[in-house]
Amino acid sequence: MCEKGCEVLFTAKDCKIKNVSLGKLVSKGIRTENNVYILKEEREECYLSKYDESWMWHRRPGHLHFDHLIKLKNRAAVRDFPEISKPRDEVCKPCQMGKLTRTQFKSKSVPSTNKPLQLVHLDLCGPSRKECTSKEKYFMLVIDDYSRLTWVEFLKEKSEAFAQFKFFKALTENQTGRKIKAIKSDRGGELSSRQFKDFCDEHGIRKEYTIVGTPQQNGVVERHNRTVQ
Repeated sequence: MCEKGCEVLFTAKDCKIKNVSLGKLVSKGIRTENNVYILKEEREECYLSKYDESWMWHRRPGHLHFDHLIKLKNRAAVRDFPEISKPRDEVCKPCQMGKLTRTQFKSKSVPSTNKPLQLVHLDLCGPSRKECTSKEKYFMLVIDDYSRLTWVEFLKEKSEAFAQFKFFKALTENQTGRKIKAIKSDRGGELSSRQFKDFCDEHGIRKEYTIVGTPQQNGVVERHNRTVQ
């Protein structure tokens, strides 16, 4: 009330609200036995507070972007959809937290390899939200560390990863005339199984595994994973 340019005077019997700029008495109240001041109004008024539903509709469909909400309104895709106003200065905290990523490790000043197939990065991903035309819902990414050449092997089941790696090894070694020296992957079950380890030991392939919960250690394939998805 004071911020609106008014001053309030309390006495033992009553209280008065006066507009300072106009010098006009706005309202007057009396003091009750319970030490409560009750204003006397000439008329009773009811004020309606309207809530902006933009943020509510942003959260309701899973924090959908405001541009898409405006499209829903303009295209009349949802019946009785309210008007959406896009905020300018406010930021949705859950959206901000959900898009955060861990800081990547510093890039190496010296390359890890100087020839193809010296180090191969592997990552098994899935199940995907959409299946391929042949019902594959998993894929295995294979990236050569030296050339950054990438292969994508589609799989129907995770158990097919070992067979696909053997096929990839035979194909690339036959075409390039070089041998795979080492592989780097996370500790996924299909890439760290006893069968896979025995195969690598038999062919002299060194295995490098990342620490659990640190995908940054194999960032080459993890970044490609996000691109493919």
